[in-house]
Amino acid sequence: MGSIKINLKNKSRKNVLFNLDVKKVLNKFFIGLKKRERDIIKRRYSLKNGAKETLESIGSSYKLTRERVRQIENNAIRKMLARQKLELSKEVREIEKLINQLLELYNGVMESDFLLDSLLFYSGNFNNSKQLENEHKIKKEFLNFILNFFLPDKFEILDSNKLIKKSVKIKDKDINFYLESLSCFIDNLSKINKPLTTKELIDLFSIQDFYRKNKQMFNSEESEFNIFEDFYPVSYLIKLQEDEEQLIKQNKFIFSLFRMSNDIKQSNFNNKWGIRYWTTITPKTINDKVYLILENLGEPMHFTRITDEINKAMFDNKIANSATVHNELLADDRFILVRRGVYGLKEWF
Repeated sequence: MGSIKINLKNKSRKNVLFNLDVKKVLNKFFIGLKKRERDIIKRRYSLKNGAKETLESIGSSYKLTRERVRQIENNAIRKMLARQKLELSKEVREIEKLINQLLELYNGVMESDFLLDSLLFYSGNFNNSKQLENEHKIKKEFLNFILNFFLPDKFEILDSNKLIKKSVKIKDKDINFYLESLSCFIDNLSKINKPLTTKELIDLFSIQDFYRKNKQMFNSEESEFNIFEDFYPVSYLIKLQEDEEQLIKQNKFIFSLFRMSNDIKQSNFNNKWGIRYWTTITPKTINDKVYLILENLGEPMHFTRITDEINKAMFDNKIANSATVHNELLADDRFILVRRGVYGLKEWF
């Protein structure tokens, strides 16, 4: 009988999830605000067009001082919180339960963007197409506002620091062991100084002493009653090779720690992982980009083709030109002239 009740609750919660409209939920709390108050809140918290505006820019449009805008903002938030407390919004309570279930799947802590993207994905609000990118960003900010202002007694926001990006955890969850493990892993990864595939990165994590001695602590506690067990959004959130999705699903909490890290980064070029300041992960110069192109394609190339490949890879917003690429190939002793205009890596010969 107990499991039947839980299944019915989960069915009801799935319906709430699939019909979740975060904009509609939050807009209910704008009803009691004056037009100017609504506008200021939306502009301050990126709810209008996805961009957060400063007190100065808002004050300028209303001919108000920064301090006066701040007063209006704080007063409007107090009104919204009072309305939430008075009404005990069913939708907000359901969002709280959904967030709690999702966090439980990741041992109580997730990087903030990963949490918000996952919730929007599960509710059918996620879209990674360029056309709808801004709409998705705004929905994320609506959800973020609800999390930060309406649920602070349930969840703790961990500010970005040297070790982790901004993250969210269940209020009383102790995550110090995980943070110490992540710090230790980053130190060991730094010594390798070589980009790794997703499988290689997870394999490296799994041979660390802290993992082998405490393996059960890194395994997410699976439950048939957790509505998020059925499907996993990872392929929509990062670039994957064909065989990697199942691997990450089996190691979802370890992957979640990688997402939390401020140092571990996936290359936009070849999807490999490493430390963000490695030039093989975040190339800074033309030389770095030339090296990555040659290493990845594995064959000598004419400098004009190398230039085309650099621009096709879109490492950043800078456009490479063939004359500059040719000059760097001549000046850098990592590259060697194979025949007229064609260059390879010196390490190949």
